[in-house]
Amino acid sequence: MRGLVLLVACGACVLAQNSKRELKPATEIAHTPKFPGTWRLLSAEYVGPSGATRRLYGAGAVGMLIYDGKGHMSAQIANPEREPWAKGDRLAETPEEAKASIDSYISYFGDYTVDEKKSVVIHKVKSALIPNWTGTDQVREFEFWGDDRLILTTDAKIDGVVYKAKLTWERMQ
Repeated sequence: MRGLVLLVACGACVLAQNSKRELKPATEIAHTPKFPGTWRLLSAEYVGPSGATRRLYGAGAVGMLIYDGKGHMSAQIANPEREPWAKGDRLAETPEEAKASIDSYISYFGDYTVDEKKSVVIHKVKSALIPNWTGTDQVREFEFWGDDRLILTTDAKIDGVVYKAKLTWERMQ
């Protein structure tokens, strides 16, 4: 009888421990070990329904993608040939300069989760250059090539046409 009581008590402890694990905040959930790190953009291509490729950020697009081990992320992509503003004053740009700046740069940050079964990483956007992205989940299919290459793909609507965006990243040392 004493053994049965001990067995039941141990079982209750295991159940309590398991239920505590399920209730951990997002910042404590383990992520795929390959994601955390700083990634440098190698290429950003957008392939349309006809097969034509667009490079929204130029042929030599630059960018940085950061995933930490606690579920936080940040992404930035830019055309390296962006034109400087005539006055160089943050609040004195012309409408044309402001539009060109937005059209040649993208950035956002937030948290991320990984669904390995579906091979997707979900960027939970807290704030973004594109205001409509704030508060949304930006889902990216992922594929690793070794330990130092990450391919992210997603559908992207550009001028009313849906393109397949393919971003290739290299882990920075």
